[in-house]
Amino acid sequence: LTNALQGFETQNWLSLPLSLEYRFLDKKYNPYVAGGVAIDYLLSGKLRTQRLRDDVTSIQEATYDVKGQRNPINISALIAAGVKIKMGGGFFVAEVRYVHGITNVNSTETVYNNEFAVWNQGYPDSIFKISSLAISGSYIINVFKPKKK
Repeated sequence: LTNALQGFETQNWLSLPLSLEYRFLDKKYNPYVAGGVAIDYLLSGKLRTQRLRDDVTSIQEATYDVKGQRNPINISALIAAGVKIKMGGGFFVAEVRYVHGITNVNSTETVYNNEFAVWNQGYPDSIFKISSLAISGSYIINVFKPKKK
């Protein structure tokens, strides 16, 4: 007999990454490494649950607002590596960035705060941190052209 609960949580964060960049001497590709910290602010958080059972043909679904059960500020450490290649009037930048959560997104005090999810769905919150790996590419156009003396 199957009696399983699946939960899918979506969160939207506003992030301010602060990093220091060290560039190597290669003039053609301009490789660099960077390290720093990211400070994030939680804009929204929703949890969608599904109860799956063998003896019932319909799936029980519920959606909860979990923003109040999450810490609104998240602090993470970040490291990155990339290249800046000169193209036309600007630079093409390719970067790999890893962000590792330092602070928990929730706490032991908020694990059972969503009473409907706990009692009706059997879903207590787990304590977790947010980490991510991103690969990005961008093009930077130089607008300001200083006069050289």
